Amino acid sequence: MPSCLVLLVLFLLLVLPSRTALVSSLSMTSPQSQPPVTLRALSVPDEDVLLCFGIRRRVFIDEQGVPEEVEMDANDRTATHVLATSEGKAVGAARIVVLHIREGGELGDGVRVGKIGRVCVVPEMRGRGFGRSLVRFAVDELRKTLGEGGTAMLGAQVHAMGFYEGMGFEAIPGDEYMDAGGVPHRDMELTL
Repeated sequence: MPSCLVLLVLFLLLVLPSRTALVSSLSMTSPQSQPPVTLRALSVPDEDVLLCFGIRRRVFIDEQGVPEEVEMDANDRTATHVLATSEGKAVGAARIVVLHIREGGELGDGVRVGKIGRVCVVPEMRGRGFGRSLVRFAVDELRKTLGEGGTAMLGAQVHAMGFYEGMGFEAIPGDEYMDAGGVPHRDMELTL
């Protein structure tokens, strides 16, 4: 069954036109004055979510070797997906999942927390500020949803922690853990 999904996603990526009328949109120039990037918040069943899935497949499954059953999960159905495009091409993606967390860390009522994840940029477009734009956009979307004082969390690949620290995220006390098919991670957070 997963291979049928892969074929469907690839087919749709090749035949679907790009859409512009979506939930949220932001156009900006990256810090290095690279081409402008358009960032859009999407949700299922918007067809452009498939572009996000295609980028994630390329980066996490094909490039990093993360198993498909780990990379694609039930949260994809209810998450807000962020798509970055530049010069008409899909260049990056991220995912936002809003959680309700009670004191002590159990899922339930209480403090509103949003988790940013699956942040990725296609290899040939890295180093141009698109990843930073994706994370900033996701933080802004969480700020709109959760309000000031909410918390943005993420599980950072250890090698990328400095990238997130540069945007104000701090490591949460705790040990490094293996996630996403054996890639070392650390949890980080940012107060909105």
